[in-house]
Amino acid sequence: MESSGFDLVEMFDSMREDILHDSCVSLTPKECELIPNITFVIRSFSNSEVCSLISAGVRAIISMTTCSVAQEIEHVCEQYHIPHMAIPKPTCGNEINISQAKNGIADPTGSWDKNRKPWVVLDVSMVVQMLRAIELTEMVSRKMIFTDGYSVIPLKVLLSETDSILEGQPSATPSTHVFHLDEGLNDGERNPHTNSNSLASYLIWLRKALNDSDAPLSSNYYELFALNHDIERVTSVISETCMLNIDQFWVIVEFSDQAPYLITKVLTESLSGRGNCNNRRANVALIRQFPLDYALSLLKGLYTYEEEVYVKSLSGSTKEIPERLTIAGFIVFSLSKAYVGLVKEEPSFAAEESLSCETNQTFTYGVRLRNLMYDRIVASELNSKLYLYATHTYDFKYNMEFLLTASFSGGELKLTPNGETIAHESHGSGLFPNRFRGMHDTYLRIGVVIDPPFVNANGRSATGELLNVTGLIPDIMELLGERFKFRQLFSDISRFNQQRIDIAAALLTLTDDRSLHINYLGPFLISSTAMLGARVASDNSLFKMFKPFKPSVWIMIAASVIVSGLGLFAINRLSPFSAWNLGLPGAIADEVAVQENVWSTIGSFLLQGSEIFPLALSSRALVLLFWSVVVVVHATWQADLTAYMSRAYVQSSIRSMRELAYSYEYQPIAVSGSSIYGSFQSYPIRSTQEGIDAVIADPSLIFIHDKLLLRYAVSNECEKIQLLPITFAEAAAGFGVAKGRDFEKAFSDYLEGLQENGSIDRLINKWWFALNICKDKEPQYRQMTITDVLGAVIILSVAIGCSFLALFIECVYVRWLRPTIMQRIRRKVSIADRSIVCITEPSESNMGQSSLRRRSSMLLSILPDQIANEFRYGGRRRAICAHNAFSVNLPSDPDITRRSSGSVAY
Repeated sequence: MESSGFDLVEMFDSMREDILHDSCVSLTPKECELIPNITFVIRSFSNSEVCSLISAGVRAIISMTTCSVAQEIEHVCEQYHIPHMAIPKPTCGNEINISQAKNGIADPTGSWDKNRKPWVVLDVSMVVQMLRAIELTEMVSRKMIFTDGYSVIPLKVLLSETDSILEGQPSATPSTHVFHLDEGLNDGERNPHTNSNSLASYLIWLRKALNDSDAPLSSNYYELFALNHDIERVTSVISETCMLNIDQFWVIVEFSDQAPYLITKVLTESLSGRGNCNNRRANVALIRQFPLDYALSLLKGLYTYEEEVYVKSLSGSTKEIPERLTIAGFIVFSLSKAYVGLVKEEPSFAAEESLSCETNQTFTYGVRLRNLMYDRIVASELNSKLYLYATHTYDFKYNMEFLLTASFSGGELKLTPNGETIAHESHGSGLFPNRFRGMHDTYLRIGVVIDPPFVNANGRSATGELLNVTGLIPDIMELLGERFKFRQLFSDISRFNQQRIDIAAALLTLTDDRSLHINYLGPFLISSTAMLGARVASDNSLFKMFKPFKPSVWIMIAASVIVSGLGLFAINRLSPFSAWNLGLPGAIADEVAVQENVWSTIGSFLLQGSEIFPLALSSRALVLLFWSVVVVVHATWQADLTAYMSRAYVQSSIRSMRELAYSYEYQPIAVSGSSIYGSFQSYPIRSTQEGIDAVIADPSLIFIHDKLLLRYAVSNECEKIQLLPITFAEAAAGFGVAKGRDFEKAFSDYLEGLQENGSIDRLINKWWFALNICKDKEPQYRQMTITDVLGAVIILSVAIGCSFLALFIECVYVRWLRPTIMQRIRRKVSIADRSIVCITEPSESNMGQSSLRRRSSMLLSILPDQIANEFRYGGRRRAICAHNAFSVNLPSDPDITRRSSGSVAY
């Protein structure tokens, strides 16, 4: 007890007179005469000190030592039947049997029972169970344990958490840290653990982790074991690192023999403005064996009403006395009452007995006195019941005190009436009174922006308060007011920076810049940004029939027609199977003329038919696919023309932010002060209505703003403005709140609950009910861009590629495959059928010097009759008549006739 700083001799000497006087209050005059002159002897322990006390006439010993020393004292007292009431610290754990349960009353005449010690010991297993019950009630998922290394309870807590995980039960993830204090450590305070760090360094690191949004989830629930440190200094360190607030919860399980008021003293000093941290709503709890206010349940069935009145009168001093001293005073009072009771029953009990450790003589009434004290300790539940006290700030007193919120016994955590009230008001566990518990009909200053339908106001008072405020945001604030019991004063949001409002009730998206100055309530909505533009009337010009396609599309169509004509010319000119190159009857030079092929494709595109009917497969492939493209283009143009001519308004051509950025036709504008305005600072717009008016006045403007507000505006002005099909920059949004407000977390949780249960959506439907009244039912139309017809271009390109591929195959056939076929035909010709077969290949020199290069029609003679006949009838105009299948009429050129006669013989 040296570390407590209390003078035990002075304390118990002053208590002796009070006990003697107050004991007589509950006794008759005759019984008062039986009270002996009680003397308290204070000694430091040594091996011979117990015997010296017994020889000096001491008949009861109260020890406040460690568990091992208490065991030694008990061993000596047992030999002489001297009652020994031990209050060891650190606790003995489960090493001994203590007076924990009412398992029967000790027999006053019985023998000395080693298993029925009248000790007051903190039960480790019960503390662990209570901590787990607190975690489950608080729904703790992660916790941090700070210990100075002298308590055995943290190890038991870790083992309990491990067992819970193995059994599949709910468990909080623990993180254990051994600490010491940096300054003022004496030899008795130094931590034996070399791997311990200072408590301040732990808390500073933890504070940074809590402020870092990218850091992994950390805990806001802490358990503290500080048996060998000054609790006042420990509390000061925690307070100075700003780790005592409404969102941080500390449970002090064990601390040195110091008064509990030292904790509240440090916290109360912080309320007066000392330091840089706001500890007004600090949540600190204590676990105690002995109640701070001497609960009557502690004395039930043990004392008379007068005795209870006396014990209750002691409650004012318990907060300033260490718990072990308070328990010792209670034991002294109980011991004096037991002594008087024995004297009344056995007058000889008051006679002096001479005892010495040198003899085997025992104290005659020692067993009876010891058993009576055992029964009283069992009945008081000092070893079977624990109490939870938590800090409570009295704003009107401007101080902080401990309030009893729960008790633990029989494996169950029970709330006190105070705890039940706190749980009802805070909708929480009820264990920590400094949780936010409502506004109790106080006024909150709400800053808003008049922006229908979020906020509508009809007038303003002389003090700047908005009158008759309605809208989506006032409805949400009304729900908050009903839940947390506050009244509202609406004013302009511009007063927020002047600290004249408590909540900025506007749809604020979460941005890094804003987070530096304010906190957020929520988020409870997803805000998206949209674009609004003026309605574009349909074109009334004389040439609007060309409008369905953009100029770039028309240019592409013209280029496709020309390219197709040129491709058809090239294939007819190069293909060995074209009618002109085969020299078929009726073949004309138009087939290999550039202008005629281009003209033919133009006629096909205009649905006027084709002047040239190609013979080669490569040419036919190109023409076929070109006709397919023509069908698609005509169908698209006619459908778009119908939609365009029947529509009064045309959608804007802006389809994306990129198009807006590179557009020379439109200019973006945004509301000043919004997050969008930081990107577009070119047009001063101060409100939603001002932006809408600007768009109506200047159709070249594009208004970028919140989508909900723009949807509402379009529903009222659908004939003048339209919402562009562009939505971007979706982000979470909520209300803004000044930092340091107690209601921040409670309001945020409630708003998120409103969003989850659909209340926010119902309010939105209430104020946006007119969205479908002005819905545009006209057929949707927009101009075709080159992207929309790119598929047709791809088809045409494939057609050209396939045509040239067929041309390549034809050339390969003529150059390499044809000679092989000719040789096989020669071998199969029967000599009997044709006595003389002479086939010669005409050369270019034999073909004359014509301006247009033509090949001999004798090529047909080397082909089978069926294939040759097909070529003979192909490649002609419609007016050409069919010729004899067995004859070929050659031109009348004498040279060609002479060469042909010499080349073919039948």
